[in-house]
Amino acid sequence: MDFRVLFARMDSAAWIDTRELALLLCTSEKNIVVMKSRGQLPPTVFPSRRVNRWLVGTVRTWLRQAGEPAAQDDQEFIRPAERVTGGPALPANVRRIGRPRKPVEAV
Repeated sequence: MDFRVLFARMDSAAWIDTRELALLLCTSEKNIVVMKSRGQLPPTVFPSRRVNRWLVGTVRTWLRQAGEPAAQDDQEFIRPAERVTGGPALPANVRRIGRPRKPVEAV
């Protein structure tokens, strides 16, 4: 049985571990540890210990909030043309970071 189906049936007071959260988010356990260290995950049940357990209710709330669109004032909108071209051109006095790129010929 898929863990997401099992997760939907779980009580909100139940705990899940790193492996189960990784299954839920379709990622690796190692990535869960990295995301936790970056503060990208909801708080654990035991914040002062190295045991990684999350309350199902907290994870559900966190997932619901992640799926909601941001407020219009806080969100930076990207025009479709900028999405395709990689954004507006840099000013002449700004040096681009990274290796030099070859110019692309228009098709």
